[in-house]
Amino acid sequence: AQAKTLLRAAGYGSQKPLKLTLLYNTSENHQKIAIAVASMWKKNLGVDVKLQNQEWKTYIDSRNTGNFDVIRASWVGDYNEPSTFLSLLTSTHTGNISRFTNPTYDKILTQATMENTAEARNADYNAAEKILTEQAPIAPIYQYTNGRLIKPWVKGYPITNPEDVAYSRTMYIVKH
Repeated sequence: AQAKTLLRAAGYGSQKPLKLTLLYNTSENHQKIAIAVASMWKKNLGVDVKLQNQEWKTYIDSRNTGNFDVIRASWVGDYNEPSTFLSLLTSTHTGNISRFTNPTYDKILTQATMENTAEARNADYNAAEKILTEQAPIAPIYQYTNGRLIKPWVKGYPITNPEDVAYSRTMYIVKH
């Protein structure tokens, strides 16, 4: 409802639909997601979405120069801590594709790095996430998952590794 209200307030409607291009890098899965998003925006908001795919090198160029209306992007956490995602939206981060800028957000993330306890750090992260949910021009819609069937006698498999890396040196077999 809020999206429709905002579109109307901006002068868009059935007689003058919002038109935009959704850029994604070439991949069958990314294409499926882009088609689904475009379909939902058309059905629910009346937005006309043109899909544009680009090979990786061209896509990165477009992404880095801001040459897009809306872009499909992703990030895989490289360590098991909220800042792996939250730091991406600080104003100075090179991965801040959306160009989101909020000095309070930046200050909270800096403060989080100096906290001495997980409780204080998590309070900072919660405050940062609240800002993102209210202001950031991003729409997290899914996360990558990998299913694993692990025999009960296999131990040491790192199920909390955000990069989904399993080193054999950490695994072992128990008697069964």
